Amino acid sequence: MRPDPEAASNERILIALDASSDNWASMRSAAALAASLRAELRGIFIEDADLLQLAEFPGAWEVTLWSARERPLTGANMSRFLKTVAATAEVELARAAKDARVHWSFSVVRGQRAQACMELSEHAEVSVFGGLRRPRKQAAAAEPARRIGQGVRCVYSGSAQAKRALSAAAVVARGLGEGLEVLVAEQEPGRRQFLRDELGAWIERQDLRTKIEDIAPDALLPLLNRYRGAALVLPADCQVWQDPGLFQRLLMTVGCPVILVR
Repeated sequence: MRPDPEAASNERILIALDASSDNWASMRSAAALAASLRAELRGIFIEDADLLQLAEFPGAWEVTLWSARERPLTGANMSRFLKTVAATAEVELARAAKDARVHWSFSVVRGQRAQACMELSEHAEVSVFGGLRRPRKQAAAAEPARRIGQGVRCVYSGSAQAKRALSAAAVVARGLGEGLEVLVAEQEPGRRQFLRDELGAWIERQDLRTKIEDIAPDALLPLLNRYRGAALVLPADCQVWQDPGLFQRLLMTVGCPVILVR
């Protein structure tokens, strides 16, 4: 562990990093939480076993961005690439931790991305997963729309884990200078109104731009998959997390960090 000037608490925030995700965006969200909780940032880089297996297929080729030329894709090339991305992620994590004045650690594991994320998160109260990395032009075009639209989005059900997720979402929103959107996915009208009233009382105690949105439960996943905001915060008892297939689909489509709170 690399100690920074101020002592940290015993709490750790897990950040799952990999070659296909927007790692820096994940670190910014995690650092905002760590700075508030005085928690350690625990970065784990996942060497994607699927990418390494793909590189071993005969006839596999890659196109380099800087030359637009094709060249054979080999296991050795892919392994070197992943090590380079991991080294960059470690440097960026050190910078994020230094800015937040919190402790940090970094390690590397190998496995299938979604499965590794789920397994690693079982041992952390808060886990942060990267959204899909987008080309620079696409990301730049989406930035103005994101600022006009939602900032941090949170799913709320009234459970104990949902309340902790809501508190974490507020911390992240403040740390990033964003607003907060809370989704209430409840079918029963009486329960839905109870949750809205509960949230209304909570909002009155917050110095934060917040809005509440009702959504049909069956429309929740498509809405989350299309999200391109600053961060998406989910309680661990959310339907999306309970179903590994839904969670894998979310990681493959969402355009921002996903924060899981237990």
